[in-house]
Amino acid sequence: MTFGNKIYTMHIISINGTADRFEWWVTTLISDVVAQLTAIIGVFYWSSGKSYGELAGGGLIALAGLSLWISIAVTFRRLRDRGRPLWTFALGLTPVVGWLWLLVECGFLPSAYRGAKRTLTIRTVKAEQAAHGDAEPAP
Repeated sequence: MTFGNKIYTMHIISINGTADRFEWWVTTLISDVVAQLTAIIGVFYWSSGKSYGELAGGGLIALAGLSLWISIAVTFRRLRDRGRPLWTFALGLTPVVGWLWLLVECGFLPSAYRGAKRTLTIRTVKAEQAAHGDAEPAP
């Protein structure tokens, strides 16, 4: 499945599977820009005092939330592709240092799994790490 086909499927909002660097960059940049713009416009509509303002503002703020979820989901998939546990996403919530770490980890470092692209689960990651001596074997 190519990146273009993934946009039209439910994969874009799912945290399952993996994401390569290109998918992470494109999805994160587009969804973050959309989230920022819709949140700003939504707040203006919400505070306009017009009868349609609350409905339009609420819809735009909901769209901003969806865009943020898409960004979070692709980051989870990218961390899985890098072989990192998903709890490391919480490190990205630390101001400045966490943001820089997440940017380098997801945006610049290569995949931990060379070769054919495949869907990874936590068990397959642990099994491969155990096979290479990187971690304790999975129970």
